[in-house]
Amino acid sequence: HKSRMLKDDEATEDTGEAVEDTPDTTRAPRAGAAAAETTAEEERERVKALMREHCTLKQGDVWYITDIAWFKRWKQYVKYDYLYMVTASKPGPIDNSMLLEQQQQQQQQQQQQQEEAGAKEQKEEEEQTVRKGLGEDYDFVLLPEAVWTVLHGWYGGGPAIPRPVKRGTMLYVAIRPLVLLVVKSSDLQRPVTAKYYKDTPLGKFKSEMCAKMNLKEADVRVWDYHGQKRLLLLKDDSVPLEQAHIIDGQYVLLEEKKADGSWPEEPKPNTLTYGGWNSYGYSSYSRPQEAPGLAGLQNLGNTCFMNSGLQCLSNTAPLTNIFLSGAWRHDLNRDNPLGMNGELADAYSALIEQIWRGNSAVVSPHNLKSVIGRFASQFSGFQQQDSQELISFILDGLHEDLNRIKKKPYVAIPEFTDEKDSVANAEEAWKCFLARNDSCIVDLFHGQLKSTVKCPTCHKVSITYDPFCFLQLPLPQITTRIISIIVHTRDPNTAPTRYGVTVPVEGTVLDLKTALSRMCGVSAGSFELFDVFGYRMFKQFADNEGLDTITERDIIRAYEVAPPDHKDMVRVTILQHKKQESNWSGKRWYASLFGVPHVVSVPRTCTYDDMLHTCFLELRRYCDQTALDQWLSADHGEDEESSNSEPEQSYSPSTGLSSFSTTRDTDRCECATCIRRRETAEAELRHQKRREHEARKERRAATAAAVAAAVPGSAIELRDVGGYCPEGVSDTSSDSDFGAWRNCMRKYSSCLSVYADKDEEMTSSDDSSETTEATTAAEEEPLPAEPVTEAAGAVAADALVEAPLPEPEPEPEPAVNPAQTKLMRALHAMFTLTQVDQLGTRVARPDVSLDRHHGDSLAHLADGCVVGVLWSTAAYTKLYSAATEGDVRRDPSCDIKLAEAEQDVSLESCIDLFTAEERLAAGNAWYCNVCKSHQLASKKFDLWRMPPVLVVHLKRFNYKSRYFRDRLDTAVRFPVKGLDLTTKVGSPVDPTHPPLYDLYAVSNHFGSMAGGHYTAHAMNKDTHQWYGFDDSSCSHANPDLDISPTAAYMLLYIRQDVLNALPATPPAPAPAPAPAESSSSSSSSSSSSEEEEEEDE
Repeated sequence: HKSRMLKDDEATEDTGEAVEDTPDTTRAPRAGAAAAETTAEEERERVKALMREHCTLKQGDVWYITDIAWFKRWKQYVKYDYLYMVTASKPGPIDNSMLLEQQQQQQQQQQQQQEEAGAKEQKEEEEQTVRKGLGEDYDFVLLPEAVWTVLHGWYGGGPAIPRPVKRGTMLYVAIRPLVLLVVKSSDLQRPVTAKYYKDTPLGKFKSEMCAKMNLKEADVRVWDYHGQKRLLLLKDDSVPLEQAHIIDGQYVLLEEKKADGSWPEEPKPNTLTYGGWNSYGYSSYSRPQEAPGLAGLQNLGNTCFMNSGLQCLSNTAPLTNIFLSGAWRHDLNRDNPLGMNGELADAYSALIEQIWRGNSAVVSPHNLKSVIGRFASQFSGFQQQDSQELISFILDGLHEDLNRIKKKPYVAIPEFTDEKDSVANAEEAWKCFLARNDSCIVDLFHGQLKSTVKCPTCHKVSITYDPFCFLQLPLPQITTRIISIIVHTRDPNTAPTRYGVTVPVEGTVLDLKTALSRMCGVSAGSFELFDVFGYRMFKQFADNEGLDTITERDIIRAYEVAPPDHKDMVRVTILQHKKQESNWSGKRWYASLFGVPHVVSVPRTCTYDDMLHTCFLELRRYCDQTALDQWLSADHGEDEESSNSEPEQSYSPSTGLSSFSTTRDTDRCECATCIRRRETAEAELRHQKRREHEARKERRAATAAAVAAAVPGSAIELRDVGGYCPEGVSDTSSDSDFGAWRNCMRKYSSCLSVYADKDEEMTSSDDSSETTEATTAAEEEPLPAEPVTEAAGAVAADALVEAPLPEPEPEPEPAVNPAQTKLMRALHAMFTLTQVDQLGTRVARPDVSLDRHHGDSLAHLADGCVVGVLWSTAAYTKLYSAATEGDVRRDPSCDIKLAEAEQDVSLESCIDLFTAEERLAAGNAWYCNVCKSHQLASKKFDLWRMPPVLVVHLKRFNYKSRYFRDRLDTAVRFPVKGLDLTTKVGSPVDPTHPPLYDLYAVSNHFGSMAGGHYTAHAMNKDTHQWYGFDDSSCSHANPDLDISPTAAYMLLYIRQDVLNALPATPPAPAPAPAPAESSSSSSSSSSSSEEEEEEDE
């Protein structure tokens, strides 16, 4: 977050606080705060204005972590800028659930299923802990509180994840606290996990942990216990944890006094210092170095990338001589707001001293790693990182700490439109760069590139001369890739098909949809692409999203939905659940996700039964067909989970299905016109059924009135339940109290639910237009039927027969399909539909209504909503076949293999590829100020000014985000001596400094990005002998034989004239006073190193 880490000299110093002081989520507004519906344009302008107003960090402010996938969909909907110009639908509610730790996701899901609100409030703090390893602009964005307020008011959702702005060495947003393992000396085997922000004072940490672990604070002292070894005694309680070099994931020791009141014996100085052999669990034997500079570096936990890069820098003779001679102190710039207060230079200098003037063959870079982690959070933990990124950060940090420019002037970057005087133009651009950047890092590592951009429309030429520190060379590779994708069509009778889609490597999701459309014959706009993970939709891909976010191991499914111009259709996601036994007391089961999720298009006016039948058509392919036929043939009563009755021989499952499947014939035409006609016909059929239903309700209301008139003193509630028996009443009931009533009612309707009650004020529940609150409550919770005597039943029956009934209407009552009714009963016994969120957790949304007891009522489904299908235990046990989940047809395109890239290339060919002209990709368009628009211009690089030390970065990891990193094993042939770049440089060659280079260091990478290992080979600056460095080990090496051409990742060359002019190892500088701002640990390390040197002498 360097862009937000702005120094604020006037701000007051912030005292550290534990995680418990994190802002509460109650500060987030509730959904629906917006009073009126807003347009996309209004939302865009409103958010842009708020972003401009609140773009600067201020101590005490609150920023909100928001899922970047949702934020990109919103940007696309409002057309936020030129990168988001593809028409997109309005996004659903904000969903930040995937940003939380997995354990807390499960806790959140289970807690939402509970009805105890108090339990939710107790867990609310834990639910806000974000997952480790998330990156800003990759997984989430940080939004000011004002922006979050309006977005949450418009869309709702959550959970809200507020984070405070804190002050360390800079202002920063505290994304995730340090997770520390705290042990006490009396019990080293049971660490206590504690979470604290890095600005928490050591004294506060000590007092709170002593209280938590039942220790007396006066009898405890704190040790840096990294590697479970006492490294450094932390004495200053006012020092924040970050300045005490406490890093994420490490151990901290609370050492207790002995029984006699004395402190345990402290480690000897040679084992306490970070340069000692014993710092991290090695034996007590400490062997001396074979020669200066031949020291291994301890692996602190996945830090081989750092050790490899540091060994390359350590053997960079000009840079190492500057630090060994102490010349760097003259350029130290502790007031540079872009620097690191000189702390990085101090820590790096101490490490170089230990490597080249120490007496140990193994040195621990713990102090340097701690400093780097405080200023670059990506290096703070113990995850594998990129050695090139680390070296880039170190060189950039050293440059700013040693920048000779104390006050940087404003300098405009010059742009040229012709090549008439290229030498003068390049010199002018270089002077502008040096006006703000002047350090020993620039002197050694920085060169200059000529960049030429041409507009394809107006043919404008733009020439700039840009500085570079790394020469990042691409490797020859193929430009296309194959993405495996499973396609689900709208026809539920068609099995999913797997396709191998050939797309550009740097293409977008829209390119993938277009290619898939040509293969399937379905419009590209009708596809929705999802990454399916954990039985749910892990991510939905936007059209303008790059294909680099899709990896080879991702399961990508494409679902055909209704075209965007069908405004009467909504897209619904179906997630399957099954009942799982629960170990919780008082709870028998919980819903567990399983199976393949689906996406369907249904009319906005569909009913619960319509949605239930749609789910059945989508999911029946996962059932054993024989068992399914038996299930549909069986007689299922209302709401029963299983049926033990024998199937009726006269019922044919195929007949029952066909009555519901006439509009989904497999042989129908799939053109847009025919689909629209069928959907219109289906909608008219549903409206007709609804009108017939209302007519039946009116006739039955008249019957109810006749019954009420014939039986004074009783109120009768008649409810149409769609052919189902009411709760508590059975067709097979032999209760004599109800016998007369039941026989009488069956003469007039088989769909009447009779409830007798003494309350005369009870009204018919069929009068939905004039219902009262009391009646509504009665509908939701029916009153129990009271017993009726046999005599009263006989009187009621006689009265009903003799009572004058209204004449039937001329039109015949619609015929009821028995097979259809039986099918729906079977489906009700098979599934239950409910409202869930993207994680499959049950939620209550005002725009979605699913009532299984009123199957003919509207479902009111919102576009993009998620419906959970809960299988009954009997249906899942008898019907579901997990083996059918893999029944996917394989298209011949899956067998196509792309031509492999060239496996053996030279370094010169990589340079030629780098300097070749290329056309910019769509996501990297260039703005032409003549055309006033972004253009896919052509761009060309040329080498212009070559530095004394040339760092070549071979781009073996082909990625543009951290999700898609495909390692290239191409063998690169490179010279160890005599790399001649004379013909590659565009500027006139200086005969006194020709671009002739010799190799002196290599950073190697073996294996994959996830499980690889870094090593280094380097030439000792004093002996000019080559050595291999593998973490703590150091051995002789032959550069022609031991350096692998497939593993070389970074090549460090030094110009021959610079190498020949190098002096001998400079003498040690005179002791300099320690800087006032240096940390306690740095002072301790330095003093310990001096003691070691004295002992060695």
